Amino acid sequence: MNRKHMIRIDSEKCIGCGMCRKDCPVNNIIVKNKKARIVAQNCIKCGHCVAVCPNAAVSMTGFDEPPEEIGKTTVLDPDHLLNAVKTRRSIRQFRKQQVDPQIIAKIIEAGR
Repeated sequence: MNRKHMIRIDSEKCIGCGMCRKDCPVNNIIVKNKKARIVAQNCIKCGHCVAVCPNAAVSMTGFDEPPEEIGKTTVLDPDHLLNAVKTRRSIRQFRKQQVDPQIIAKIIEAGR
């Protein structure tokens, strides 16, 4: 993951539907004159605005790879999911060992 993020809205593509505004968890998008606009560049960079835009008018720089399109919805077995949550444990004792930067990048990308 790169460090410099810029969120942009292409006013030519924007149809002013407001889906990005409605989905933004920090209210960083407004719709003015039937066009979406970014309030500030210091948002949480979650990428929801990019994901929900029906016209691909919203873009975000700073990631090594573009967001993945979701074709088929993943269905999780409720019993397996519950078991995974119930048996999850926190690590409280750490080793003095370096973690591969690629593993850290994957974890951060999963959080995005």
